[in-house]
Amino acid sequence: MRQITASTTHNRSQGMTGFTLYETLRIFVPGALSVLLINMTARVAMGVDPFAPDGGAETLVSTLESVAVFAVAALMAGLLLYLIDFPSRVRISWDGDARYGSPLPSHALKDMLGDSKLPYLSLYFLLSDRYLSTEMHKRVYLFGSLFRVFVDLRVLLALAAVAGSAVSLTVSRASGMKLYPMIDAAYAPFFVALLAGLLIVGSFGVFEHRSRYRRRRFAEEQDSGEATKPVSFAPEVISDLRAIWRVGLTILVAAIAGCAVVADGRAAWLGWMLLAVAFVVWLWVEQGPVPESNRRATLRASIMGVLVGERQDSAQFSVAQRLMADLALLGPMLAYAINSSVALGRQPRALSVWGVFMLPCVAIMAIRKHELRLLNIYTDQVTWLELNRSRVEEIIESGTLPEAWD
Repeated sequence: MRQITASTTHNRSQGMTGFTLYETLRIFVPGALSVLLINMTARVAMGVDPFAPDGGAETLVSTLESVAVFAVAALMAGLLLYLIDFPSRVRISWDGDARYGSPLPSHALKDMLGDSKLPYLSLYFLLSDRYLSTEMHKRVYLFGSLFRVFVDLRVLLALAAVAGSAVSLTVSRASGMKLYPMIDAAYAPFFVALLAGLLIVGSFGVFEHRSRYRRRRFAEEQDSGEATKPVSFAPEVISDLRAIWRVGLTILVAAIAGCAVVADGRAAWLGWMLLAVAFVVWLWVEQGPVPESNRRATLRASIMGVLVGERQDSAQFSVAQRLMADLALLGPMLAYAINSSVALGRQPRALSVWGVFMLPCVAIMAIRKHELRLLNIYTDQVTWLELNRSRVEEIIESGTLPEAWD
């Protein structure tokens, strides 16, 4: 196999400095956010007033608000999130989204190589590190880091809502709450307002996503001269939801059953396990559809292959599908939060504090700027490769890397 060699030594110290900066932010920012969310979860889940923590929350909140403890906890949490690295498991991060015209740059290079046996991924890194402009490098680091931060934040917000609700039920279990969620009249306006807020924010994302896809498809049809019959909005959304209704039902049933068992208290560990199942299936939706070539390779692939009714061509589930998963997970948490609020003697308006977790969680998914920016930077890099296709072919033929692309 032909080896690619460099003609001279090449250093990109400025690029490495930028990489180090963004990786540092990638560790500390999610870590700091996770500590803040732990603080807020303790306030919301334990005690009467989330703004004046008492009981078991007071000691934990006071400890976390110490500067030294906060800094150390943020660093440790950030390193843990960095090791888990859930954003790298989200399909668009490692596969792009060819359906929307944003393939992974290394995959585009693989297509350019044709029958060549060169390691396309390693070659792409060599080319981008050596010839990609400094400004483009900064954009790659920035949008890649922002994508990871927002993915982590959305997962942390959902986890805070689920764990916070379960902790609140556990703390207030001794107060004689009812097993099933009862929508108390005094809390009903806040419950309805929060639920409506989740639906409105999510629906905005559904409409925006569909509009963007239609504009892209219309532009492609204009370029190709081929027109297809447009599909109305409602049937598209209904088709999307029907494709994963089993997934939504699984999350909903596991979330309701988990909260009910935790509230009952006789087998709280089982309730926590059911909540974990609901959360894990929700995470699987966030990762995106399983590629057809990998349908039976893992536990996730096997289970999602059964639950998802139709093959998904995109690298992501649609916003409508993700909104269904969000509501299936967060709806029961909000309903059972009423039980714990009544048992702990909270004011009805305290229920709205749960919106601190739920509304931003749904908004990140609905607005999805971090995902769009990532896909756009993939498209920019693919365009860069296409513009330099002749140079890439010369490198493959010669087996050497020139000092610069003139």
